[in-house]
Amino acid sequence: MVDTFDFMGQGFPELKLELKKLRPNNTIQLKNHGVGTTDVALGLERITKQYNYQERNRQLPAVLDENPNLVVVESFAYNHWSNSSEGIQKYIDCHKKIMKTLQGKTKILLMATVAPNKELFAQGVLSLGWDKEKQQSEYNLVIKYFQEFISLAKQSGLPFLNLFTQSLTKENTGNLKYVSNVDYIHLSYDGRVFISQKLAPEIINLLG
Repeated sequence: MVDTFDFMGQGFPELKLELKKLRPNNTIQLKNHGVGTTDVALGLERITKQYNYQERNRQLPAVLDENPNLVVVESFAYNHWSNSSEGIQKYIDCHKKIMKTLQGKTKILLMATVAPNKELFAQGVLSLGWDKEKQQSEYNLVIKYFQEFISLAKQSGLPFLNLFTQSLTKENTGNLKYVSNVDYIHLSYDGRVFISQKLAPEIINLLG
């Protein structure tokens, strides 16, 4: 989700605009270390190891090799493991290891991205071939992983931007305004703007 937040690899234009509004002489460099369809275990690995992102034709250095002042760690809830205690525990453990690896080397901002919509989640991806029962099961599992991440983030004591909760409608599901009407998974333009308007002040505040 971070990968495609940087739409078409344009360098996070919506986020840059919001940063410039807050800091007109903005010199903050934004580096995209998101890799689509990958889980938090690979996220942990990429903190200290370079990665060849073949699908985007990008060679990503290890995150810490960039000497970042701030790392935004997203939930990886959309690219989850199984609905099992083992899967959930592995997910939690990997996030804890990410935090431990980064702490003392950079500032950290934990972020839960926008919520999926219950009725239309992933309906634009015909290749999945999900019937309604499977679609609802997958939606529920994404929500479960989000809840685990949110609980962990709140307990961590680290700065936390909870866009998942902020993007819920009064019906307690993801706002379609923020979701692509092509695949009903990734961000729409409004979704990228929404995240940028919330994320920019957090970045400015943490970098001082």
